[in-house]
Amino acid sequence: MNTYLTGFVINCLAALVLSGYLLYLYLMKRPADGLGAIRAIVVLIVIECAVSIYCVRDGNLTLASVIVWVQAVAIIATTIFIILIIIFKPDWK
Repeated sequence: MNTYLTGFVINCLAALVLSGYLLYLYLMKRPADGLGAIRAIVVLIVIECAVSIYCVRDGNLTLASVIVWVQAVAIIATTIFIILIIIFKPDWK
């Protein structure tokens, strides 16, 4: 159950961070490309979390863990990549 909850929390935090970013862009009235894609990603993460909750309630914890960790691994890899870019500040011209 701890494995499932860890992946679930990672997914929920990703949805909250992306939602906060969308809210920030909306409140500051900054035009941004790809807002539709970000909204779609947030919706998909929320749907994934809902499906995993359904699987847990149905008694299939293994499937629920796999569902949340497929997305959580991608989120972790992306976060590490972004942190490395911030740390090393490459000069991309």
